[in-house]
Amino acid sequence: MNRHQLLLTLILIYYVIVATLFIRAVPMFEASDEAEHFIYVHQILEKGALPIIQSKNAMARQPDAILRWNNQSHHAPLYYLLSAVTISWTERTDLADYLITNGLIFIRDVTENNANKWLHPYSPPTSDTHIAVMILRVANMILGIGTLLLIYYAAKLVLDSDLWALATTFLAASIPTFIVVHSSVSNDPLTIFIYSSGILWTLRALKNQAITTYDTALISIILAGIALTKLTGVSLFGVVFAGLIWGAYRGYWRWADALRVMVITGVTTLALSGWWYWRNFTLYGDPLALAATDTIWGRETPLTLATFAEDALRIAKSLWMMVGYLHQPVFAPDWFYVIVLVLVIIGAVGIVRLGLTAKKRDSLWILLLAFALVTGLLLWGTRSVDISYGRLLLPAVIPITILLVQGWQTLLRRAAVVFILPFIAMTFYAPLIIIPAAYPTIEAVKNIPNGAIELDWETDGLVMEAIDFISTETLTTNDTLRVDLYFRGGHPDNPALLLTAIDTLRVARLAHQEIYPGMAAVNQLNPDTLYRLPIRLNLNTPEDIR
Repeated sequence: MNRHQLLLTLILIYYVIVATLFIRAVPMFEASDEAEHFIYVHQILEKGALPIIQSKNAMARQPDAILRWNNQSHHAPLYYLLSAVTISWTERTDLADYLITNGLIFIRDVTENNANKWLHPYSPPTSDTHIAVMILRVANMILGIGTLLLIYYAAKLVLDSDLWALATTFLAASIPTFIVVHSSVSNDPLTIFIYSSGILWTLRALKNQAITTYDTALISIILAGIALTKLTGVSLFGVVFAGLIWGAYRGYWRWADALRVMVITGVTTLALSGWWYWRNFTLYGDPLALAATDTIWGRETPLTLATFAEDALRIAKSLWMMVGYLHQPVFAPDWFYVIVLVLVIIGAVGIVRLGLTAKKRDSLWILLLAFALVTGLLLWGTRSVDISYGRLLLPAVIPITILLVQGWQTLLRRAAVVFILPFIAMTFYAPLIIIPAAYPTIEAVKNIPNGAIELDWETDGLVMEAIDFISTETLTTNDTLRVDLYFRGGHPDNPALLLTAIDTLRVARLAHQEIYPGMAAVNQLNPDTLYRLPIRLNLNTPEDIR
C-alpha cells in the first residue's frame, strides 16, 4: 500500500466513524422521510408486490398507521427491492409501535422545540423493526464508501493529482448532509452512487478519447439503473449524451459511435427499466405518474417569488447541513453557513478564472453541466411539489466537490486545503452537540439526587417527583436555564408537558416550551420507573403576563 492509498483508507475510516456517530445520534425514523422509505420496503415484503400511489386524503383516512404513512410509493423500486432482499429474514410485527406521531406539530402546529416527528417507545422492542432499520442504515453507509471512491477517481481524472483527489474525497466525506443521507434509510444513496458512476464514466471516456465495448455495456447498465431508482436522477441521460456529443465534436470518436451508444443505452433502459414506466402508464395513465404524485406532494398554495426565495435559501442551507423534516429542520449554527457561503464564492471565482485561462475544458464543462442539470431539475420540480431539500443536489456531489476544490486550488494553491476544516469540525459538532440537543431523551434512574427540590404534583398516575436546578449562576436574556425534572408513572390521555420560566418579581414570562418529555408517549412509559428529563429553556426578553 503506497502513501496515497493509505491516506485514502484513512479518509474512508474517518467517514465510517463520523457516519456511525450520526447513526447513533439521529433517533429512529427522524431522518427525513426515513419511516416512509422503510414502509415501502416493508410493504414489498408483506404484500409481495409494489405499493400503489394513494392520494394524501386517501392515506389520511387509513386506520392502519403503516398504510397512513405509505407516501413514498411513487418512487422507482430498485432501492426498495434491494433493501427488501437485505432484510427479508427479519420480523417487523412491531413497526406500528414506532409510528405514533407527535400530535403537537400535526394537531396544534407547535413546531418550536419539536423537531421530532414521532413519539418514541421506551419499552423493549417486541420484534425486529429496529434491527432492520439499523441494517439498512449501515448498508447505505457502506454505499457511501463506494461513492467516495468514485469521487476520488473522478477527481484524479480532472485534477491530475492524487493529493488533490484525496482533498476532494475528504471534503465530500465531511459534508454533514452527505453523511446524514448515508446514515439513514433512503433511496438517495443509491441515486447518488449511480449518478456519480455515470459522471465518472463520462469524464473517463473524454479523458481516454475512446469508447470500448465494455464502456458501452457499463454505461447501459448505469443508465438503466438510474431510470429504475429515482425520477430526479434521469438528468444523468443529459450528462452522458452531452458528453458523447462533445466527444464526437472534438473528434475523440465518430458521430456514428456516439449515436450507437445512445441507441444501445436507450434499448437497454427500455428492456431493463421500461416495465416500471409501463406499469405507471397502466395504473395512472402517465409513465411518470406525475399527476398521481401531485395528489400526495403537490403544493397546497402556489409558489410565489417570496416563498421561492425562502425555498432556495432552505435548499442552499440543507445541502450542507440539515437533519429531520421541513416542519422544524435541525440546521447548523448560522456561522457555519456564512463560512460555507464565503468558501463557495471563493471556489466560484476560482472556477471562472480557470475557465477563462484553460485551453482544454472537457471536464470543466461536463462538471458544470451536471451541476446545472441537477440544480435546474430541483428548482423546476419545487415549483409544484415541496421538495426543497438540498440533499436532492447530492447526485451532483462529484461536480460540487471537484469544482470547489479546483476553484480553491486555482486561487490559493496548497493553502486551499484549510478550507476543509470547517466541514470536518461540523461532522463532529453536529452528532455530538446539535442533534442530541434537538432530540432530547429521558433517562431511567434509580434515585433523585441530593439537593433536588421535591414536588407534590400528581394527576391520573403521572407523578412529578422533583426538580433539580443545574443552572445556579445568575442568568440574563439569551442565557439557557438548565434543570432536570424527575417523574414517574403515566397518564391515559398522553398529555404534553408545558414548561414556563417566570420572573415572579416582574410577573413576566421568560421562556416557554410545549413538548412530549423525551419525545415519548407518556401513556406508554413504565409506571414503576423513575425518569430524569433534562430541560433546557432559552431565556427571552421578559414578556408581561399580567
